[in-house]
Amino acid sequence: MSWGIQETAGPVSFDVIDHLATLDDLAGAVPTPTAAGVAEFLFGGEGRLRGNTETYYDPTNSFLDQVLRSGRGIPISLSVVMIEVGARLGVPLAGIGLPAHVVVGEFDGGRIDRFFDPFDQGRVLDRAG
Repeated sequence: MSWGIQETAGPVSFDVIDHLATLDDLAGAVPTPTAAGVAEFLFGGEGRLRGNTETYYDPTNSFLDQVLRSGRGIPISLSVVMIEVGARLGVPLAGIGLPAHVVVGEFDGGRIDRFFDPFDQGRVLDRAG
């Protein structure tokens, strides 16, 4: 979807297959195939991905090829990467829209009790916040 929208910004020169392979490679490198493991691998410590606080409104923060290349993005693009990496590992994750923010929810028995904030280094939240 992001790649289709990106075309509206002008000519696009990237290979979707290459970027899907990047997501596959990221999933293959996750040491612990759990929601927490995906979040830690992608966002924890030195992490591969970070919230772009310096140029938050730069349109490239929404373009998945640019996010995968630069390692910087906004909440929704970082959440998409986490969800897609999780899907490749069989980890049930879903995007949760909040007022002016997006987090990733982990399904546990059909209910979401734990949330991850990719923009804030994968910080774990529960229903209490």
